[in-house]
Amino acid sequence: MAYGIPDEDPTKKEIIDPPDVLDQKLDQLAEWIRNAKHFIVFTGAGVSTSTG
Repeated sequence: MAYGIPDEDPTKKEIIDPPDVLDQKLDQLAEWIRNAKHFIVFTGAGVSTSTG
């Protein structure tokens, strides 16, 4: 039995940003969190896996 996303499906590719783009996105996220009145994080099984 196979698990995960088939390699031939181009709509399901994992996006990996270059380090400079990732830094910009993390800075923006940090700003949103600092300015938020409330902040919620959903965690659990499958959240951190690339196949969801």
